[in-house]
Amino acid sequence: MKMAHSNSLRAIACIAALAVLPILPYAIYGYAGQDFEYHVTAWLGLRTAWMAGHVAPMWDPRANFGLGDVHLGMYPPCAMYIGGVLAMLMPLRYVPAFFVWIVTAFSGVAMYWASRDFVAQRDRLAAAALYMLSPYLVTTALVRFAAGELLVQMLLPLLLLFFYRVVWLHQLRAVWLLGAVLGVSWFTNIPESVALFYLLLIVAAIFAGMQRSVLPVMLVVAAEVLAGALAAFYLVPLWVERHWINQAGLVRIDPQRLLLFM
Repeated sequence: MKMAHSNSLRAIACIAALAVLPILPYAIYGYAGQDFEYHVTAWLGLRTAWMAGHVAPMWDPRANFGLGDVHLGMYPPCAMYIGGVLAMLMPLRYVPAFFVWIVTAFSGVAMYWASRDFVAQRDRLAAAALYMLSPYLVTTALVRFAAGELLVQMLLPLLLLFFYRVVWLHQLRAVWLLGAVLGVSWFTNIPESVALFYLLLIVAAIFAGMQRSVLPVMLVVAAEVLAGALAAFYLVPLWVERHWINQAGLVRIDPQRLLLFM
């Protein structure tokens, strides 16, 4: 038991060290990414609002050249609030790099933990390293800087582990865990959560056909209902207030800008 605990601590230390690699280009070449300016300005606006005493701000008065913007209340809060907290704790210039390091390190830890059911002990660290330094994860961080999508990818090993336990082993405890992870994904990145919703249902239906039982589909639907309930505090107001944004007007002004103005 002590040996296994010691090996796990060493593996986590190695994962934390490997997580430095994706942020080295930032240190050498400087920050970049398609969504970089949007996320950093959102973190700055959130930090400013908190310092002014607004705990849950819905409006950023400094956006759009002083005209203001609703993105603090409408953009998925998970990535935005993590960045805002980091901006309160350290100089803003270090926040993007530390954010990427956190996501990369936790991605490795998640894969290290989730792979124990499928990979030999000696290969779990290699599996974690391959996932945390995978081209898609690194590209999402360095080329796109899609903060919300990065967080969902961080949770993906745990999500797939619980999904396997739900549809193959029919564990009721895994239904609650899968619902919790899916709930976090819904207020982290909506497009990826929609894709996961359809993907998991399709795969569950395939398992249902193999097992000649509707139980896999029913359990996945139950997990999705739980996820929706957990994320309702964000999804319901967003659905009601979606008319605040004139998307057609934004596209007419500048077809290249699909996000709100910074």
